[in-house]
Amino acid sequence: MIDKVSALQAISQLRTVDAGFELGESAIEAIRQFKQSLIRLAPLARQVWHQQRRGNGYEIMDIRLGGQLMRADTVIWRISEWQAGRDALLELKEPVLPMDKKSNGLVGHGLYQEIVSAGDISF
Repeated sequence: MIDKVSALQAISQLRTVDAGFELGESAIEAIRQFKQSLIRLAPLARQVWHQQRRGNGYEIMDIRLGGQLMRADTVIWRISEWQAGRDALLELKEPVLPMDKKSNGLVGHGLYQEIVSAGDISF
């Protein structure tokens, strides 16, 4: 979680007027560290899950962890495109929307309604 907060803080620094190549590199490195931490966490989480739940429902964790890894790759690509002058990262020019009343502005608090979960869709 600390690596994710560090990555989000590095990305938020790209909002500054004087953000340049070095800040982009710093953000990319922070995101790569987050990815490595997530890759190290995944087998441990899987082992604990299977010991406690015998595998039931882990496909949701696969989606969550895989989604975080793929999102990190996309953010690295977007920053690289910005550094090369092919993307303006216009979303960083917009005001930050509040996530929740207890948020520090970067990450939520894992409330149930904020977490992707499986659900039955019935008609």
